[in-house]
Amino acid sequence: MAIFTVFLALSCLFSGWPDVSAQGTDRVTIEKLRENLQSAIELEWATIPPYLNAALSIKEGTNKPVNGILWSILGNEMDHMALAANMLNAIKGKPVLNAAKAPRYPGPLPAGCLPDLNVTLEKMTRAHTERVFMGIETPECEDSVTKFHDHLSKAASPDLQASNKMSEKVEDAFPGLLAKCDEEGYSPDTIGAIYIHKILCPMYKLEIQAQGSPEGTIFTGDPGRQVSIPFKVSNLTTAIRAIAFIISQGEGGDACNPYVDDQFAENNKKNVPSHYFKFAEIVHGKAVEYGGKPCRARDPWCHDYFSPCDGKNCENDITFNGPQVPFDENDVWPIISNPSTDLYPPGSEARKLSDDFNKVYVDVMQCLHDALNGHPEKLKPDCADDKMVDLKKKGIQLVQTPIYPGGPNASPTYEFDYKEKGQQQQQQQRIEL
Repeated sequence: MAIFTVFLALSCLFSGWPDVSAQGTDRVTIEKLRENLQSAIELEWATIPPYLNAALSIKEGTNKPVNGILWSILGNEMDHMALAANMLNAIKGKPVLNAAKAPRYPGPLPAGCLPDLNVTLEKMTRAHTERVFMGIETPECEDSVTKFHDHLSKAASPDLQASNKMSEKVEDAFPGLLAKCDEEGYSPDTIGAIYIHKILCPMYKLEIQAQGSPEGTIFTGDPGRQVSIPFKVSNLTTAIRAIAFIISQGEGGDACNPYVDDQFAENNKKNVPSHYFKFAEIVHGKAVEYGGKPCRARDPWCHDYFSPCDGKNCENDITFNGPQVPFDENDVWPIISNPSTDLYPPGSEARKLSDDFNKVYVDVMQCLHDALNGHPEKLKPDCADDKMVDLKKKGIQLVQTPIYPGGPNASPTYEFDYKEKGQQQQQQQRIEL
């Protein structure tokens, strides 16, 4: 869980920010921190449609290990979005999930993060998994960042959760943090680093400044606005825990450790791979092993001494020499890549099912918008269970439907609004600010 993996990627997150080399964090305001957290919500949202599209494209009852991996990661991403929203609510912000904030595909991640990565909507393949999914979850490779791995995990441990004075201990917990926060010319470009440089750094500084105010803290938001899954954020300590949770499950923080920190693993399991390494298991066809045995001769799916970082050798050997992770691309529906509504003929079955899917998609996001804005009781079962189940059903119907006889199958478009040519009618822009 790298404190500085979180650190590096934050500045890449969103477009309206001044470059970190020009801005620094000493001039940050509570308003700018709220903008940054809103941007973090949008980034987490942007990962969901590509992963969901791949999961829907797998034919029911087939490729069960890979299908399970995709749905577990989707659940994690929903948790990450909720934690970013909880942090925003904790400092009296208001999360927004509406048409203006909706991700578009194909295209880059929000605001120049990982600018060379073109995120596309496609069927599930190993090639797509390696190029796009592993690209999204790319770990930070800079030693100046990864050295903070242990610091973040320790600061996020339950032993410190009873303390409301984490701000007094941050420099002890993270030696060198302030210097990194103020470093000029620093150009982070991984998701994990985003959470440190654009969220943790300004949050820490603002919390220190607030100690001389009547409130004594920036965490003055109504806790009743927050969802309890995975957990609420009430102070700097729980905010650090939220950041650690997000990074550890996603890119993993430490590029040379494939496993999620045990305290953030699902169902208290041990040796659970981060998202990056879960996707790598699909690509290589076998489970990752850490410090494991070398590959057997003539095993095409095993790779000795894997490292996510070019030119960097990990001290503990990483291999893909564990149990098989089978995937048969013949058991995937032949859906169109990067779809849009205007590709589906008006009145066709594909068009009808696509419109139905988009209506439910907007319903899901409306529900989440409400849940994250003071109605946490809606999260379960309304949003996460009922509406998501309906969305999955609509998606399964859609991917089985040819666009035209003998043609490729339709795919969800995840569009909030669509204007028919020559008409002014607009659909589905219903979420209110």
